Amino acid sequence: MKVRSAYILVSHGSRDRRPGLAVAKLGQLLSQKLGAEVGTATLELAPLPLHAQICQFSNSAIAAGCQHLRVLPLFLLPGVHVMADIPAEVAIAREALGKSMAIEIRPYLGSHGD
Repeated sequence: MKVRSAYILVSHGSRDRRPGLAVAKLGQLLSQKLGAEVGTATLELAPLPLHAQICQFSNSAIAAGCQHLRVLPLFLLPGVHVMADIPAEVAIAREALGKSMAIEIRPYLGSHGD
């Protein structure tokens, strides 16, 4: 049996709503292209911390039959957010979710040009 994966796109966050709308549109397009559950989350300036956003999306992905979550950081450089903040938030989400969802952090967007 194939493990169904879900994806969550993690962006920085902004007070300006336009970047959030663009990331949501990207998530919709990716969902259509992959035929998979795709969500979005922000590291900063969101009502919930990133780990809570991950847990919330994971619960809906589990209900849709997914067992694996791939976290896709939409960052261009390997700064503190990519190297420390996102992994720390994912660790909190992993602990909260237990074995109900495997979570994998994929390489940040900017690393694909290497």
